[in-house]
Amino acid sequence: MDPPLQDVTTRILKINKWHALAAVLVIYIPIGLYLDTLPPTDPTIMYGPFEHYGGYAWRYQPSVSRAIADTAEAPHQSRLELTEDGRPLGPAHCADIEIGDIGHGRFSYRKDDWVFLYFSTSDNSNPNTNGRIYRAVEPAAADPFQSIRIPPRKPWIFWLLEKIHSHS
Repeated sequence: MDPPLQDVTTRILKINKWHALAAVLVIYIPIGLYLDTLPPTDPTIMYGPFEHYGGYAWRYQPSVSRAIADTAEAPHQSRLELTEDGRPLGPAHCADIEIGDIGHGRFSYRKDDWVFLYFSTSDNSNPNTNGRIYRAVEPAAADPFQSIRIPPRKPWIFWLLEKIHSHS
């Protein structure tokens, strides 16, 4: 390759590198700012799929910080609270047969070989398809994520518009 053509090729490559970097920044910065405004996830929400356990009963293995499960020796020690769209379900500490045959919000959080939450929905529907949000909360436990929670912020574009409006 003769020297003048080599100089042109080198200059084109340098320009294309800068254009590529600019394109990445133009795409990355708005996406990063948007993701930064999303609220933190809620560790109390139970995400399916929920395992059908017979009749109206469903089984789930929640990860609830500091929650104590019922056992054969202490069948009413659990203080776990279960909600469906923010409304409490219950009664708690129910037998499998009651949860499966009657349902209507009955549940039990207990340890046999493993710790499971056995529950039914308020209307005996399928929790995998009814569109409701289920939460399992231990009322005595401190929120393990409290130190990293931040209040949701406005998207950056609203902040920018407020700054522009306040200077005009």
